[in-house]
Amino acid sequence: MTQIRKIHLWLLICTALAAIPAAQAALTYLPESSYYSGKTYYNVNLGNGQVLSGRIEFAVYDTSAYPGEFTGTAPGTGRYIYAYQIFHNSGSSNAALTAFVIKQIGDGAIPADNPNSYIGTDSSVSGVNATSAFFNVSRTEGNWLFEGPNILAGQNSVFLLVRSNSPIKVGTYDLFPPNNGDIPVPGEEDNGNPIPEPATLLLLGIGLAGSVIRKAR
Repeated sequence: MTQIRKIHLWLLICTALAAIPAAQAALTYLPESSYYSGKTYYNVNLGNGQVLSGRIEFAVYDTSAYPGEFTGTAPGTGRYIYAYQIFHNSGSSNAALTAFVIKQIGDGAIPADNPNSYIGTDSSVSGVNATSAFFNVSRTEGNWLFEGPNILAGQNSVFLLVRSNSPIKVGTYDLFPPNNGDIPVPGEEDNGNPIPEPATLLLLGIGLAGSVIRKAR
């Protein structure tokens, strides 16, 4: 190899290495939580060569015990901020993600008066923002739709947020294309639930394996 080729190769390597931190810096992750945090993984074979895979990171912030940990803009009022962020794998996904739903929210955890003011996003961070966010009529499910644009492979969502006075319980989630898994959602109103210990998630749906763990970053 000539000296010129060696120099060209060295410059290419340096350029590639320099691009890695820049790409990582473009991603915005949920702030650390002293109350509860973790992640779950999804992997769904939709058939016809379509695969949906990635992870959902989540955290619950106790704004009374640990004020100031969540520095974004959260909807509504309430002691606890429930935050979720979807990461869509670039290497093993080729299907668009169009919706995210948290399910089994506790009875009374979301006020009946203007409930949709307690769900939303923090669009000041990097990622795909939801086109709409709302609860179902019984306020047991929170929905975020990504209809324009969808979350494509290699992309992530902004922070998806719910505000509640109710401490956490284990609930489930759906993706569209649909899937299920266990994640924390607001519990019963004033039920005083303790923080659940990290648990191994159920294997739900084809190819899904998730686990709730405390973040160790």
